[in-house]
Amino acid sequence: KSRCPKPRKITSVSAKPYKIIPMHTRTVRNNLGLLLALALAHSIATAVESMPELSTERVVLSTDHGDLVLALYPRVAPLHSKQILQLVELGVYDTTHFYRIERGFVAQTSTAHDRLLPLNAEQASAIKKIPAEFSDLRHVPGIVSMARDDGDIDSAETSFSILVGTAPHLDGQYTIFGELVEGQEVLDHFFQLKIDADNRPEQRLTINRAFVVNSTQ
Repeated sequence: KSRCPKPRKITSVSAKPYKIIPMHTRTVRNNLGLLLALALAHSIATAVESMPELSTERVVLSTDHGDLVLALYPRVAPLHSKQILQLVELGVYDTTHFYRIERGFVAQTSTAHDRLLPLNAEQASAIKKIPAEFSDLRHVPGIVSMARDDGDIDSAETSFSILVGTAPHLDGQYTIFGELVEGQEVLDHFFQLKIDADNRPEQRLTINRAFVVNSTQ
C-alpha cells in the first residue's frame, strides 16, 4: 500500500523582532551626537587659536653637535622677542654655552657674561633687564623660557632654557617667548653626554655662533 510521504515540517527562520525606538529617544540620540561633534570641533578650533603666532625670524644656535633652531612668540612676549633678536644680531650669544643639562627638565644657556670672548661695549650696553611677560602658555617640552634672578620677576637678561619635560611649577613665574622648531636630535644628544651631580656637562657645550635667518630660507 503506497503511502504519501509525510510532508516535511518547514521551519521558517524568522529575524529578531524589529525593535521600534520611540521618536523622542532617536531625537535625543541624534542631538547628543550633534553636541559631541560640535564640542569636538570647538576643542580643535580652540587649540588652533591658542597656538602662538611664530616669528618669521628663526634664531639658530650653532654648536659642535649641530644646530638648534628657535622660533619666537612676538605677540606673547614682544619685549623678550625683540631683545633676543637684537642680542643675537649683535653677536652677544657667540661663545656662550649650555651650562646646565638637567635630565627631564631643561637645557639652559649661560648668561652673556660667561662667554669665551669678552663682550664689546656695544654688546654690553644692549643687555637690559626685561619686565616679565607672563601668559597662559604652559611649560612643556620644546618651550623656550627666559631665566631670571630668584625673587625678581623683572630681572631677565640673556639666559634661557629649552624645556625637555613638563614643568607646571614654572607656569606664570617665568616668561615663555618661543619654541624649538628644529634640532631636537641635537638637544637629545646633549643629554647623552656625561653630566655631573650638579647637572653640568663635563664637556663644554659652546654656542659657537648664534644668528638670525628668515623662516623662508
